[in-house]
Amino acid sequence: MEYFREGRVFVGCETDEDLKYVVDLIGEDSLAAASDYPHADPSKEESLVDSILKPEDLSMKAREKILFENPKRLYNP
Repeated sequence: MEYFREGRVFVGCETDEDLKYVVDLIGEDSLAAASDYPHADPSKEESLVDSILKPEDLSMKAREKILFENPKRLYNP
């Protein structure tokens, strides 16, 4: 848990996972949206953004972090 609190670990999440559970467990600062787009295989998620913005059990702040803020920190340290 210390690694998560320090921002040293990121977890790729997909839309079919229980994101609320994961956010409650490790917090909202370590999740980043994961997709195999644009590869044309079964794991491709064309509506990734819509699918993550959809769940009402997740705060809008958590959804924005998963989609924008956390990936920005991950790929641009």
